[in-house]
This record gives sequence, structure tokens and C-alpha cells, in this order.
Amino acid sequence: MRLMNKTHTLNPAGFFTALVFIILSVTLFAPQIHAQQAKTYDEAIIMGDKYYKQGKLLDAKAYYQMALKFKKDDSYAKSKTEEIVKKLQEQFDNEEKYYDIIDRADDFFDNNSLDAALIQYKEALKVIPGDNYAKEQIAKINRIKKEEADKQAAFKEARNKALELTGKRDYKGALEQLKKADALYPGNKEIDAQITQVKQMLTQQKLNLKKADEEVHLAGRYLLIKNYAEALAHYRVADSLVPGNPNILLKIKETEPKAKIQAKYNKLSEEADKLYMAKNYMAARQKYSEAEKIWPENSYPKEMILRIDEMLQKQKMHLEENYQLAIRHADSLFLQKEFENAKAEYNMALTLKPDEQYPKQKLKEIDDYFAMQKKKLEENYQAVISTADSLLSKNLFDEAIEKYTLAMQVKPSDPYPARQLKQAETAKEKYLEEEKLNLKYNAVIAEADRLYDNGQYDLAINKNKEDQKLKT
Repeated sequence: MRLMNKTHTLNPAGFFTALVFIILSVTLFAPQIHAQQAKTYDEAIIMGDKYYKQGKLLDAKAYYQMALKFKKDDSYAKSKTEEIVKKLQEQFDNEEKYYDIIDRADDFFDNNSLDAALIQYKEALKVIPGDNYAKEQIAKINRIKKEEADKQAAFKEARNKALELTGKRDYKGALEQLKKADALYPGNKEIDAQITQVKQMLTQQKLNLKKADEEVHLAGRYLLIKNYAEALAHYRVADSLVPGNPNILLKIKETEPKAKIQAKYNKLSEEADKLYMAKNYMAARQKYSEAEKIWPENSYPKEMILRIDEMLQKQKMHLEENYQLAIRHADSLFLQKEFENAKAEYNMALTLKPDEQYPKQKLKEIDDYFAMQKKKLEENYQAVISTADSLLSKNLFDEAIEKYTLAMQVKPSDPYPARQLKQAETAKEKYLEEEKLNLKYNAVIAEADRLYDNGQYDLAINKNKEDQKLKT
């Protein structure tokens, strides 16, 4: 039986003990004032048994006490009275145990230790089943835990969505999700760091969009002059700035085949130009013709073919004279070991008289010479690299640059000499800058010493300050 309901913080233990004592005194030893007076012993016993069965122990005890007035030593009435007193005492003990448990539960609840509080409130219900306060507190904890679980789920969902959108480069959407997470748990360090990072990404994305627009505009200008290779390069830069943009990807797809054709054209055109410079006009004409077929809209190959045809026509008007002249020039250059120029003249002679063996023989000798030189260089390639590295370590930059350049010509596919060449050029620039600074520094020091020797101490001090600035 509940004697009181807990609706707020319980009274101190001393007050509670006194209160229990008073209630027990009244309940156990005073007759129930609300029970009606029985007229006979039997009536008192009947009413006592009735209320006992109904669990109304105080009313039952009152009637058993009335029965004892009729029969002072009646064993039945005495035993029932003692039984009721014992049960009431147990209930009062349960009340005290209940409030001890509730006190602990409330302490846990006030300190937000909800799981521990929940255990204690459930223990209280074992002592007094159906207690409203304990049940209300359990319901409140379950509600709080559910709200917290929902809050954590919403936080996790917003955080995960932000990560997903960040991966898709939707930084604006990611920022919105992070702000939702921050509103749920303000001051979360992880979320604060992510917000800062995403804001930086969003700022960079805006800059990239602007740069990408500039690159697309430049690509469009190159398309107007049909320079597909340059246009493609700018479209690719734009794609690297704004990956996955469908418009840029479409432009790359449209431009790429044309750029490949142009690259092939450029290669043929460059080969033709080299042959032309070497006066190997027929071979040059063939290359220009191939280039023209690849890119008919480009007028350059046509112009060069026309120029070659006109020149050859003029040369053939005085065929023998021009042939002999070319041979004399070629032989003279050959003796001076100017083999590239000699090769051009022999090619010219062969162009005028394709069946002549002499120019063919001399061209073979030149080719054999270059082949032998290349073989020697290849055999000494590692020695050239070692020499270049040694020269670089000694700050002999010009000599090192010369050796690395030679190594690149021998083995163009090897990245090492190209990398070292760049390093040597950078080191040379830095060295020259330092030398320039040292010269200026020494000049300032010399001037400061001169001023000091002349007794111009203030000026000397100022000069010393100047040289300190140069070295900082």
C-alpha cells in the first residue's frame, strides 16, 4: 500500500523516519475512526473478514479490535490483528526501502546518468509495483533516450551526407548538411573543422570555375584559327579545374580527334622542314604532300611544294652547271668536316641528277660518320653522365649543362639528363644571384670601412646596417 507519492525531491532521512513513526503509532494502535460500530462479535468478525479479503487492512483491523471488545481473549481476532499489524509494518519498511532507491535514482537522473537512473527506477517498481512516480520517470527517461537517439541519427545522417556531397564536389550542399549537424550539436570540433575545410573548398571551387571559364574562352579562340592542339590543351586545363563538367568534356571529345590529326600533321611538317633545310627537296616534297593529305585546309604544305617545284625547275634550266656547283660546295664543306651543310649540298646535287652515284656515296659516308659518332657517344654515355654530375657538384655549371645536353641527344628517352639539366640551370641562376649579392655586400663593407677610417662613424654605422639588410 502506498502511503505517499513522490512528486519532488524527497525529505531528509531523519524527517522521513519521524514521519513513519507517527504514522505507525496512529495506524497500529488507534482504532479506525471511519469504521462503523459493530453491534455484536459476529458482526465485527464478518466485517473484519470482508475488509481483509478486499485488502482494506486498516478497516479490517478496526473491526477485529471491535470483536476483541466483545471477546477480550478471542484468539481469532487477536491473530488477525497481529497479522495485519505485521503486514502494515512490512509495507512501511517497503516504503522506506522504496524512497532510498528513488533517492539514488533521482541523483543519477539529475546527473544525466540515465541508464543508471533507469535501473534504479525499475528496482523501485519491484518494491512498490505500479508506483506512478517511478513509472513517469521511466517514461521520461525512455522519451529522452529516444529523442537523443533520433538526434544522434539525424546528426550522423547530416555528417555522412556532407561527406558524400563533398566527394561529389557539391560543396554548397555539403555546407548546408554540416550546418544542420552543427545546429544539433553546437561546438563539435570535428564538424567545425569540416565546415572550415568545406568553406575553403567552396572558395577554391569558385576560383577554379572562373579560371576554367577563362581557359574555355582561350580554347575557343584557338579553335577559330584551327589550332586544335592548343585548344585541346586549354580544354584539358579547364577539365582539371572543374572535373566532370559535361560541356567541357563534350568539347574535349570533339576536339581530340582533330588535335591528333594536327599532331600528326605537325610531325610531318617538321620533318619536311628539316629535309628542306638539308636541301633534300624531293624527300621534303614527299613529306609536305603527306602533310597536305592529312590537313587539306592548311595552305602551308601547298606553298612549300610549289616553292620546291619552282626552285627545281629553275635549277634544271642549267642542270650541269648547278650540279657541279653543288658538288664543289659539298666537297669543300666535307673537307672542313661541316657534314650537315655538306649533306645538304650533296642532296641538292642528287635532286638534280638522281642517278649519279658520287653524291650517294658521299651521303653514305656522312651517314656512316654520324652513326659512328653516335655509337661512340652511346658507349661513353655513362661516362658523360658521371662527368656532368661531377661538374655540377663543383659548381661548373656551363660545362655540366653542355654534358647533360650532349647526353640528352644520345639518349632522348632517358629522363635523368633532362632532370639534371634543369637542376644545373636552376643552380646556375641561384649561384649568379648569390654572387651578385656578395659583390654588393663586399662593396658596402668596403665603403663602411673607408668611412670608419675617415672618422665618419655615423655614416659607417649606417653602412653596416645596410650590409646587415643584404644578408637577412
